[in-house]
Amino acid sequence: MDKKEEFQIPSRLGLVIYLYYNRDAKKLVKLGDLVYHSKKMRYVMLYIDQDQETTILAQLNRLKYVKEVKRSPLLAMEHQFVGTLQDKTVFIEDSASFLEKSEKMG
Repeated sequence: MDKKEEFQIPSRLGLVIYLYYNRDAKKLVKLGDLVYHSKKMRYVMLYIDQDQETTILAQLNRLKYVKEVKRSPLLAMEHQFVGTLQDKTVFIEDSASFLEKSEKMG
C-alpha cells in the first residue's frame, strides 16, 4: 500500500417527503438516511447519494403512501458569504455618526 487513497465525501441530496400516514415513515429508511420526522406535519427529511437521485425519486413517486417529494434547495443556494459582514459594519458606523449629529443639533 504505497499509494495513499484519498477519502472523498460523497455528494448528498436532501429530500423532503410528505406522507399520508406517519406509520409509513419507517419504510423509507432503506432508501437513505432518515434525519428528521415531523409527526405533526407528516413529512420526513431524507438524505440520499446524489448519483442515485433519479432511481430513488422514481421509486418514491411510485409509492402509494408518498404524497409529495421536494428537493432541498441547499445546492442551488449561494454559499459565498464574503463581504456581508463588512457591509453591516459600514451601516453601524453610519448610524453612529448620524446619532452624534442629531444630538449636537438637538
